[in-house]
Amino acid sequence: MKKFKLYFSLIIGFVILLIIIGFSIFKIETALDFVTGISSLLAALFILWTIWEMYEQRKATYQPTISAREMSYYHIIWTKEDQVIPINGKFSQKPYHSPFIEFNKEKEKEKTQSLDTDKENDSNSNKENLNESTINPLISNIKTNEEIIDKKDDILDSYKDEAILLIYNLGLGAAENIKITWEYDFDAFANKVASAGDLKLEKLNQSAYFCTQGLKGFSLTRFDFVDNTSFDFLLPVHIDRRPAVIPFAHSYCELLKALAYYSVINREKEIFKEVPRLTMNVTYKDIGLNEFSKKYTFRVNQLMRSSGEELHTEGYFILVKSEQNNPD
Repeated sequence: MKKFKLYFSLIIGFVILLIIIGFSIFKIETALDFVTGISSLLAALFILWTIWEMYEQRKATYQPTISAREMSYYHIIWTKEDQVIPINGKFSQKPYHSPFIEFNKEKEKEKTQSLDTDKENDSNSNKENLNESTINPLISNIKTNEEIIDKKDDILDSYKDEAILLIYNLGLGAAENIKITWEYDFDAFANKVASAGDLKLEKLNQSAYFCTQGLKGFSLTRFDFVDNTSFDFLLPVHIDRRPAVIPFAHSYCELLKALAYYSVINREKEIFKEVPRLTMNVTYKDIGLNEFSKKYTFRVNQLMRSSGEELHTEGYFILVKSEQNNPD
């Protein structure tokens, strides 16, 4: 489209130049005939321009538009056995504060209903008198992946121990041949983990570090064939409302688990400042084989940490920037 506009502008400029030359070289009678011919050419060019614009608008109507959730919740759990090695922690799709969420939902539901009996009024009064400071307003508004996706759908079963991102096709056409790659500063993140845990960091190669603390040790690795993913198609939401489930880059999540572990045991939230951002590159095609690309950048935060027999932490992957490149 950009090339077409450029060529069209050049043609118009050339035609205007011909008109000027025609008036300066030919006689008036001949020049007027020349202008008449040029005017007919211009009219034909504008008709061509209109037809092309209609074609582009029609094509855009059926283009796919991939969109990602702005906030993706994560919850990491370390059992007593997992705490030997930080990266052994597991992601859970369920929030740690689920009882508070259920209480908050009931309270909101009761506000919309008229209470006809004293018993119901007393029950509501007791709930209102509970200590509201125990409920984190950020946590109580969490929308889990299980709430977004139909519970009858087993799509989440394959991602029980992973941090996931839900993506949708908000266009009117199907997206095909979808490929997803991830980028982040692996070296900076590995060094941040080492600093947080007071670890000795040994670089094995461009894709691996070995961390040691006394007699304990674990490796941090990054491999594109593990992080990246692809799938065949994604239908638009007006046909199928179910999103595609994309695991965040495996290596990034391993580093996140290690960093979060040291944040929990050291009771230090400042560790999460300046965590390297994660970028997702998405390429896909429409049914006309036109290729599109989109880039999403996420930052990660920490809302809560809890220590005890089990360790817990939770937070969000937050979308901070998105860029799209359309085909010419």
